Amino acid sequence: MAGSPTARRRRLSIELKKLREQSALTCAQVGQALDWSGSKVNRMETGSGRVQPSDVDALCRFYVTSDELREFLKRS
Repeated sequence: MAGSPTARRRRLSIELKKLREQSALTCAQVGQALDWSGSKVNRMETGSGRVQPSDVDALCRFYVTSDELREFLKRS
């Protein structure tokens, strides 16, 4: 993914929020399912801080994304 780190982080945040909204879940529901706080999910979706590749992987598995999308987002 090209662009500055800020642009990549913004794009990742947008994609993560889109995946959650497509699943019709709240941040709290996703957090509970993954044994995280809802605020952690919210921070990842708003770009407040660094998102760990392992967290992206966990979210993508939870949302049942393709392997290609998961790898693309982990590189973000």
